[in-house]
Amino acid sequence: MRFQSLQVLRAVAALGIVLFHLQPYEVKYLSGTALLGAFSRQADVGVDLFFVLSGFIVTTVTVGKHTGLHAAREFLLKRAWRILPSYWILTLAIVGLAVVAPSALSIKPSAQEIVASLLLVPQDRLPVLPVGWTLVHEAYFYVVSAAAIAFVPERFLTSWLAIWAAVVAIVSPLLPESAGPFARLAFSPLTLEFIGGAVAAIYWRALPKKAALWLASSGAAVLIAGMVLVAGGHIAPLQQWPHVAIHGGGSILLIAGAARMESAGMLRMPSFMVKLGDSSYSLYLTHLFVMSAVGKIFFKLGGGSTPLHHVAFIVVMLTAAYAGSLVFHKAIEQPTHRFGRRNHGAVGFQRG
Repeated sequence: MRFQSLQVLRAVAALGIVLFHLQPYEVKYLSGTALLGAFSRQADVGVDLFFVLSGFIVTTVTVGKHTGLHAAREFLLKRAWRILPSYWILTLAIVGLAVVAPSALSIKPSAQEIVASLLLVPQDRLPVLPVGWTLVHEAYFYVVSAAAIAFVPERFLTSWLAIWAAVVAIVSPLLPESAGPFARLAFSPLTLEFIGGAVAAIYWRALPKKAALWLASSGAAVLIAGMVLVAGGHIAPLQQWPHVAIHGGGSILLIAGAARMESAGMLRMPSFMVKLGDSSYSLYLTHLFVMSAVGKIFFKLGGGSTPLHHVAFIVVMLTAAYAGSLVFHKAIEQPTHRFGRRNHGAVGFQRG
């Protein structure tokens, strides 16, 4: 089942991340009072929403299907074909720019960092394409999920997820500061968001229809309240565990409630948001490229300091980021998916 509500939530998550990254550009390229303040710096909650969506969607498309080593292999191939081509193209674009115009970049990646970035191997630094750090977490989730497909009978799936979550919860606080990138990845509290999404995918059908709206509303309220309280200085910035508890927990409630509401015919999604959700992966990967280019154009044109300049800047940046994502989605992402379906049977199911 393809949930339009989850596509809309993907769009919301992507737009949140764009707003999170847009705020520093507004400060950098314009003078005067910035319109995007502390609240937009909390919009990285979109990452938590993405992680829970990923756990939900991956579990939805795998539970009840074939199990065993062959199924695990097919699962990994499909997921790799879904996320890697677009990511590789943009990563290599940055590498090429670093070679051709090194002064245009603030980084000079080594060969080892380039290879690690392309293979989504955890490292102490951000990947060459900075937003790729979330894909490193996703790749880890996919590998463990593939192991479960291969070796864990489906009747034990919930128990397996509970054990995995318990191990992360127990080991994570015990990790020394000197722990390497592999250990930090394996026992990151963020993994609990994937697991929470997977549990929601198993049990959302059992939710009473009358509870669906309450769950979705409660989840949205938790997310917004956490953002508002931190942005307003009412509570301290959330550390990793409270962040996962509030934003991950809110995302789980929102997604489970939305799925149940849609299945019960209680939701109608705006088509333009569904389309934005379809291109959300492209938006996530490309928005830093687009905003950097547009920001420099604004700066060369004199920037500005009035509220109108700031409004125009934000509108143009968001519009350009969306337009750029649509172009990349249609020119790169969709053709690679079609190629995969024709030649490798790689089904282009949704990405969380």
